[in-house]
Amino acid sequence: MLRLTLAMGLSLSAVSAQSAASTTPPIQTPSERLVAAADLPNMVGEAIQAAPAQPPAEKGEQAQSADENVVIPTPPANQQPPGAIAEFAVSSWCAGAGSVIAPSPEQPHMTLGQLIGLLQRHNATLQTKQLAQQSAEAAVQRAKGVFDPLVSFSLKRSHQEEPNNIEEKLTRYTSIYKTDSTAVSMSMSKLFSSGLQLEAEVSETKLMTSTMKTLDANEPDNHRASYSLSVTQPLLRDARSSVVEAPVRAAELGHKAAEHERLDTQSMVTAEAVIAYHDLVLAQHKVAAMQEKIAMANRLLGMAEDLYKKGRLPQSDVWEVENSLSRFETALAEAQQGQREQSNRLRTMIMQSQGEDLGVLQVADVLPKKISNLPTLTESVEQAYAKRQDLKAKRMLLKQQDEQLGYSENQMLPRLDLVASYGRSGLAYDGLDAFEGMKDLSPSWSLGVQASVTLNGNKQAKADVQSARAKREEAALAVKSLEVTITNDIDTSLNALKSACKRWKYWDKVANREEQRVVMEKDRVKAGRSDVRQLLLSEERAIDARQVLKEQQVAFAKAQALLATAQGTLLEQFH
Repeated sequence: MLRLTLAMGLSLSAVSAQSAASTTPPIQTPSERLVAAADLPNMVGEAIQAAPAQPPAEKGEQAQSADENVVIPTPPANQQPPGAIAEFAVSSWCAGAGSVIAPSPEQPHMTLGQLIGLLQRHNATLQTKQLAQQSAEAAVQRAKGVFDPLVSFSLKRSHQEEPNNIEEKLTRYTSIYKTDSTAVSMSMSKLFSSGLQLEAEVSETKLMTSTMKTLDANEPDNHRASYSLSVTQPLLRDARSSVVEAPVRAAELGHKAAEHERLDTQSMVTAEAVIAYHDLVLAQHKVAAMQEKIAMANRLLGMAEDLYKKGRLPQSDVWEVENSLSRFETALAEAQQGQREQSNRLRTMIMQSQGEDLGVLQVADVLPKKISNLPTLTESVEQAYAKRQDLKAKRMLLKQQDEQLGYSENQMLPRLDLVASYGRSGLAYDGLDAFEGMKDLSPSWSLGVQASVTLNGNKQAKADVQSARAKREEAALAVKSLEVTITNDIDTSLNALKSACKRWKYWDKVANREEQRVVMEKDRVKAGRSDVRQLLLSEERAIDARQVLKEQQVAFAKAQALLATAQGTLLEQFH
């Protein structure tokens, strides 16, 4: 079961502490600084009535509440973060140096459905499981092959000479007995599901001996024809169809288990792809957030420089904005690297190598809606027991071990077979006449039983039974263990989904309040009661709050995927 680490991200207080550590204190009285420091922890409980004010959304970007569809922001192709690279050897700043990482070529947006389609066609793990299923199918055909009729054909020419003793000379009339023959035979054998073994044979032999030539020099070749039918029916060992067909049923169960394992692997790989896809969604949001911060810092930097030229702002405040701009560009470089790592992670899953012209994958699916009614644990467990492919595979393997155990126990019995045979033969100067002459002679037949018993306790059969019982118990424990794991995984996934839902709701409120604070801070700047640094900090906190909100939405989407995987319904969403 894939595990998901649900992180809250940066809290507002952590963002505030980071910003305060990297900026010089604003020009405020001690009492104003205390009020500003105490304001951040209390802001979550503030009741803000005014509508949030945000910078105009770029084309392709929308900002919506948590109860609406959330569209992934996609920065325009022509929007590049204006660089501001700090030269630490001198106290001067160089604006317009360009972004730290060169932009990747614009890529078409890949939907989650398109990714899953590529995954099913090109993923190496899935292809391996498909080959394993084909191998299991071949094992079924191999097991069924024992019931195929076997036809044999023989053609043999022979010459034999042997010396005669005194007694043989009296009947063979020569000292050397010579035989020339040509034999043709064809036989067919077949095993039936009851264990009956049937064999039929037809043969014809053209024969000439030295004695026949001695008696009559003009004697033509003799033709001997015969046919026979033999039957062997086991009475103890291998006597029932349930035993004889056990290898076939075991192979069929193995094939079904391989199919379920393939589907289970497909489900797990799909879940991993869904998680990676949403990780790329989050990485794309981080890049967009950093670009938004850079645009905001450049805007405030221009404002700060104007105020500094007018003598209304100290130069240290301008430097502070420039420091923030450099910090944002550094964070953008890290975010772009993270985006590329997540993009290459998806490319690896679909067996696609990165190239100079491929760039970074772009995703365009909207984040999911929150759901009000979550399934209960009992409903989810019942659904998982009916649909989880790995559980089905374990159950098939358990049935396979049952078949093997039954077969091994039967092999401990002694062998007792009923045997019967029937045949006719004929002799003539022509082959057809020899076959025709069969009806004039009485048939030959036999009927009896034959038995074989292994002395000293049949150790091999006992060992096979002991091994089969152990494997059967092992398979039963595997089923029980997986059922416990499924129950616990579903409980974890349900609680993760509930937790993500709550965090989504809370951070939606926090993000809205932060937007209200930006409006208030802008009003304070216009009234001369605040400065550019405080406005930058306020806008940065608003961007961070929106980014943490996206993290909760992505966490919710991941939790949904993990719950569907635990229930065994994930593949149904993509078919």
